[in-house]
Amino acid sequence: MRSSDQQISTRTKQPSASVSGGGGAGGRFRRGGLSRYARVAVACTVAFLGLVIGDSAATEVVNQTPEMKRLLSRLQSMAHGYYPAREWNAVVDEIHEMLRASEEIGNFEQMIDVTAVLANVYSQMLHNHNQAIKVIQEMQEYLADRDVEGMPKLFARKAEVYGKIGDVAAIDQLIKEFRESKYYDPKDYAVTAAENYGEQWTVERPHGQGDNSLTVSAMKKALKEARFAPGGIFPDLSVTTVDGREIQLSSLKGKLVLVDFWIKGWTAWNRDLPHLVKLYERHHPAGFEIIGVSVQPGMGGQQEYLLRQGARWPQVQGSRELFSACGVTGDATNFLLDPDGVIIGRNLRSNEISNPIRDYLK
Repeated sequence: MRSSDQQISTRTKQPSASVSGGGGAGGRFRRGGLSRYARVAVACTVAFLGLVIGDSAATEVVNQTPEMKRLLSRLQSMAHGYYPAREWNAVVDEIHEMLRASEEIGNFEQMIDVTAVLANVYSQMLHNHNQAIKVIQEMQEYLADRDVEGMPKLFARKAEVYGKIGDVAAIDQLIKEFRESKYYDPKDYAVTAAENYGEQWTVERPHGQGDNSLTVSAMKKALKEARFAPGGIFPDLSVTTVDGREIQLSSLKGKLVLVDFWIKGWTAWNRDLPHLVKLYERHHPAGFEIIGVSVQPGMGGQQEYLLRQGARWPQVQGSRELFSACGVTGDATNFLLDPDGVIIGRNLRSNEISNPIRDYLK
């Protein structure tokens, strides 16, 4: 079994970047290593949701400067297309310049926010998870002796990266370290239950009612996702389609299967739908199957919408039991399964789906 990065990035050699050492403002956080791949195009069609705010309030940016807003706007634009490594060089340079400037004025909270952005660029956009973990670790070590309120964000962000590579043990250890650290953040906060769809989060209450850690809850969400990361076996679901057909996932063994948890109002999914329709029309006869799972209730009107868009694959109304079985927490996501039911990709967009299909069905 090849790694998920090898599966998905069949045409792209990943840029190798590192944060070089050295003291002084800007020295510790200087970018290095990307330029050697300046002629290699980096495919970046992943969803940009969560770049700064992430999957929970634990990673929320509290103070976006005009420079930060411009950077986020630029990254959001780049997330929708293909850009050569030289442009990613410029983005990473810009992020490190923001780190250097924040260090000069002693704005450590902003350094944390910028580091969270940098880690997401490496992890979500360049699929370089090890480098994402490295830049977070270096910032944690740099700020270890300072009393910085935003440090829990780095714990939550690191857990998200570990979740993408399926490292359950690392997340368990990270939760333990966080609980024992001075940054542990139990406090009162309101939780709105997921009444209509999705699985409710398990909220951490280590000392009883009223003593809660939203950061630990976010890390536990990453722990759940880690169990369904590439390389794991997808559960053998038995589902009933909206037109009454019973499908056992194991009956599709030998086919390449995309299990697509979708939300009609999700921009990234709507943008990719025409591409998915073409992939299905082209590769379904050769053994490519899609099982659509609506995260929202009420498939009636949604089914009509799908048919108008040309989506002819089986559709299932999602349920809490189904979401729980797949580690889905009420968000749009997808799983690409190899002919043996092994997960080879999650949260794939556009050509990230096309390339493995060509690999397996050629």
